[in-house]
Amino acid sequence: MHNIIDTFKRIEARVDFFYGALFGAVPFCFGAGWWVLITVPICAFLYAIGGDDDYRSAWRDVGCSAVNSTCLILATGNLLFVGAGLATFGLLTVGLGLPSTNPPDAGSPVGRVAWKLAKQKEWLANIYTRVFLYSALWLIYFVCSIARGILW
Repeated sequence: MHNIIDTFKRIEARVDFFYGALFGAVPFCFGAGWWVLITVPICAFLYAIGGDDDYRSAWRDVGCSAVNSTCLILATGNLLFVGAGLATFGLLTVGLGLPSTNPPDAGSPVGRVAWKLAKQKEWLANIYTRVFLYSALWLIYFVCSIARGILW
């Protein structure tokens, strides 16, 4: 238990806990119900450590995708959420990094587009990348929900 508390304390970008909680809350819109009591805190933790320099991004990419998809499958019985988990993993691996000069980094494809749209205003580019992430996540789950209704 002490190691988990130390991990929480070492994470630099505390706002990632909030972003992860939002990520874990999205399944509520698609029938996860009370399962979000599990997905929200777990995704908050995994998203935060996956975004920290001391840990691998796989904690966020694999972890959040697996938690959300597993809970949605258990809550709804919709096995198409396995595919949603893979699509979510792909979405997270693209990343949201903005271009920077110190250290030199070209940024992710999403970050570069957001950077240009925001006319190099970092705060606005961050908003654009988050809107893209949550809209794409919502769309992935929406398509799986609709596909299930069409298929069976």
